[in-house]
Amino acid sequence: MKKKKMLAGVAVVLAVCCVAGGYVAVQNQRKVEAVNASIAKELSKIENFEITEGGSLPDLKNKLDSVYIEPDSVSVDIQNVDVTVPGEYEVIYDFKDVQGNNRTKTVTCTVNVDLKKHVQGIEDFTVNYGETLPEGNVTYDEYVDSVTRDDSEVDVMNPGSYPVTYTILGTDGRMETEECLATVLDTRPEPTPEPTVTPQPKEKTETGNVEVVQKEQTVKTSDDTPVIFYMALLMSVFTLAIVLRIRKLRQNQNIRN
Repeated sequence: MKKKKMLAGVAVVLAVCCVAGGYVAVQNQRKVEAVNASIAKELSKIENFEITEGGSLPDLKNKLDSVYIEPDSVSVDIQNVDVTVPGEYEVIYDFKDVQGNNRTKTVTCTVNVDLKKHVQGIEDFTVNYGETLPEGNVTYDEYVDSVTRDDSEVDVMNPGSYPVTYTILGTDGRMETEECLATVLDTRPEPTPEPTVTPQPKEKTETGNVEVVQKEQTVKTSDDTPVIFYMALLMSVFTLAIVLRIRKLRQNQNIRN
């Protein structure tokens, strides 16, 4: 009887231990899953990135900053990246998590073409007044599809400096612009001055013997005769009228007396 009770007790203890152990195992598993989820979230922050040809790589280690990652264990393999040659390169992250597990993450670094570095001949130039703009000598390599020039703002009939814009189209479809200056030189000839009129010297007046020339005066009679005649006749009539008036006044006076 005692033996049966002992066996029953042992069975109970074992059952309790199994339940407890299972609970601990489940908790540990949940903890691991939570850590893995946090690490996965952290790794999602590490994305593909781009730089321009000839540029510098960013600080890649600072992208991994989590309590679930051993900071001293992080290494970034960039030995395959050549920033001077356009293209796509792999960047590999290696690190350990807080559980001691080794982890890796691979992203792509894209080195974009600096189109201006692959075009030669874009530079300032001069042109004489009134002349046609030079065609230029622009060349480019396999990374460039075409180069077009816009010189519509240049006025060759007006000396001065004007912007000229080049549009560079890359084989990857990207586009960049570059500017230079066109200077129109003032090469116009000097205007011909108008001839100067030299004033003629004035004639000097002689102060010696001066001969006085008297003009002959002519009396015209034929043209003035009718006028004189009528004036004389008018004066005679007027005088006669006065005399008659006086005579009449005297006669009237005598009659009264």
